[in-house]
Amino acid sequence: MHLPTTLAPWSPHDTQLILSCVLGLALIIVFISVLKLAPFLSILVGTFAAGFAAGLPLEAVASAFSKGAGALLGDVGIIIALGAMLGALMADSGAADRLVSTILKHSTPRLLPWMMALVAIIIGLPLFFEVGLVMMVPIIFVMARRSQQPILRIAIPALAGMTTLHALLPPHPGPLIAVSALH
Repeated sequence: MHLPTTLAPWSPHDTQLILSCVLGLALIIVFISVLKLAPFLSILVGTFAAGFAAGLPLEAVASAFSKGAGALLGDVGIIIALGAMLGALMADSGAADRLVSTILKHSTPRLLPWMMALVAIIIGLPLFFEVGLVMMVPIIFVMARRSQQPILRIAIPALAGMTTLHALLPPHPGPLIAVSALH
C-alpha cells in the first residue's frame, strides 16, 4: 500500500539554507572560542552572516534579530535578572553559608554530591531552570570552598539534579509538553 506524501522535493534553496546555518554556527563558534569575542557580538555576526548567505536583505536580518532577541529578553531576561538578584541576596545575607553549614553537618564527603543534587531539586522545584541555576551558583561555590572538594564534584550533581527535575517532573514545561503530545 502506498501512502500519499505531502513533502516537497529537496531543492537547491534548501541546501543554501542549511549551508548558511552551518556557516553562521561555525562563525559563532570560531568567534567565541578562537577569537575570544563576546558571545552576544559573536551571535550577532553569525546571524548576519547566515542571513546574508541565505539571500535575505540585511534589513530583514536586522529586523528578525531585533524581534527575536527582544522577545527572548523580554520573556526570560526579567526572570533571569530576578533570579540573579535572589542569588546575590542569598550570598550576601549569609543564607548560602547557613545552608552549606547545615548540609556539611549532616553529610559525609561521599554523600555530598547526592546532597547537592537533592538541594538543587528542592530549590529548583518552584522555579524556572535559569533562575534555579542562578540561585544555586552561590551555594555551589561556597560548598566547594568549605568542603575543600573540586568544584565539578559539587556543581555537576547539582546541575544534574536540577536538569532531571525540569526534564521529568511536572509542572515544568518539558514534561507538560510530553504529556500534552502523548494525550
